[in-house]
Amino acid sequence: MPPLITGLLLLLGLQRLQSNPELRGRLVGTLGAAAYRIGFAALALAGLALIVAGRAHAAYLFVWLPPAWLHLLVLPLMFIAFACIAAEVVPSNLKRFARRPFLWGVLLWAIAHLLVKSDLAAMTMFGGFGLLVFLEIGSGKRRGLHRSRQALPWLNESFTVALGGVLFIVFFFLHADLFGVSPSMMGSPFI
Repeated sequence: MPPLITGLLLLLGLQRLQSNPELRGRLVGTLGAAAYRIGFAALALAGLALIVAGRAHAAYLFVWLPPAWLHLLVLPLMFIAFACIAAEVVPSNLKRFARRPFLWGVLLWAIAHLLVKSDLAAMTMFGGFGLLVFLEIGSGKRRGLHRSRQALPWLNESFTVALGGVLFIVFFFLHADLFGVSPSMMGSPFI
């Protein structure tokens, strides 16, 4: 579990660095933009690798038994999360209400998983990601990110929902192969 916590702390430090324009500007001025980006990316990948390794090797420490009805919330929340993630790349009216729909999607992803995970390592990982995203959402205004004011035709939302639906279906059927856990309460993705 120490690598998991170290990875989360590393990502938290990088997030705080990105939300501090003065410090970021000094580092870019000292290192150069390319070196800063490469170093930032390398540290972010190292943080993710530590999180994955820490989660994979953490002992299973039971914390709580989620009630079965909470499992019923996961799939709808994940569908909404994928629609938010899709809204980041498809022109969408959602950007009029959220500066970065992707971040809201990741926050919903973390919350959905926290509802049904019962071990300390999983709760630490998903809770840590949720905290990181929550802090990033809060720092958007300080960094000068604004919500879109452009009203788009509502037909665009159907493209957003369709792309989110495709991502949802792909991850639903690949979840057990990728992460070793079936996303359904029935132990298999209904096939």
